[in-house]
Amino acid sequence: MYSCSIQSIRNCLGTVEKAHHFFVYPKRKNILSQCIDSSEQEIHAKSLKRSCATRWIERFHSIHDFIELIDCVIESLEVIIVSKIFALALPLSKNFQNKNIDLRKAITLAEDTLKKLEFLRNNAENEFNNIFQDASILAKKLDIQIILPRLTKFQKNRTNIRSNTPEDYFRISIFIPFLDMFISEIKCRFIDHKTTLSGFCSLFSEITTSSIKDFYEFIHLYDKHLIDHNKDVLISELKLWIRKINSLPTIPKNAMEVLSICNDMYPNIFKLLQILAPHCLFLPPQPKDLSRH
Repeated sequence: MYSCSIQSIRNCLGTVEKAHHFFVYPKRKNILSQCIDSSEQEIHAKSLKRSCATRWIERFHSIHDFIELIDCVIESLEVIIVSKIFALALPLSKNFQNKNIDLRKAITLAEDTLKKLEFLRNNAENEFNNIFQDASILAKKLDIQIILPRLTKFQKNRTNIRSNTPEDYFRISIFIPFLDMFISEIKCRFIDHKTTLSGFCSLFSEITTSSIKDFYEFIHLYDKHLIDHNKDVLISELKLWIRKINSLPTIPKNAMEVLSICNDMYPNIFKLLQILAPHCLFLPPQPKDLSRH
């Protein structure tokens, strides 16, 4: 997220990281601990966490703790926006830390996350109003006035949005662009892999017009890795492979298991499974009797 093109978001995350670095020294950390212990509020966090550049879940916790612990938050509005949106991706991030990751489940979770983000985007005015109210309460507590930034005719380092209220300005300049960027990242990293998932499922599904179409798209993605490139040969091998799977007393649970039973009779299927096996893909549920076309 440090590669985010929205300057205000980068500034926000940079502020969180600087706060962590400031309190990493023992004496400063002790002072922070004393303030936490003497606070009348119910505080769960005990220290500021480092904001990892590659893990969303750690960034979420670092921002969450920053909000809870820092008494003077200059960029409170940006911090709260980032916290809310990162929270939507938290289940997805946790799933990808699972050793037995399942691409099928991960993509389903990504689709659910995407729907939530798109709901926020389509209802940006109402959703941001709730965020802005939270920011206003925090700003009032810290004696900070949320005002419109000074606008100039030419602006290089900050979005130059013409608006009548601070709420409109921050919604248009930060909230909506950040949502658009986040939605784009989810689609690029997860949703675009649906073709791979459908193709993988076609290796274990009844032979239908739909499954053959999925298989064609699948082999097109990995054509350079295959031994044969003739579609008729590949379809024949697929049918033989499905017949083989159907003859097994127990259906394998994932790509790693099925790879162990694939032999030289199915060289192209074996290549595809080799590519997919590291992802620990779990096989889709299916009836015992597959098509014997």
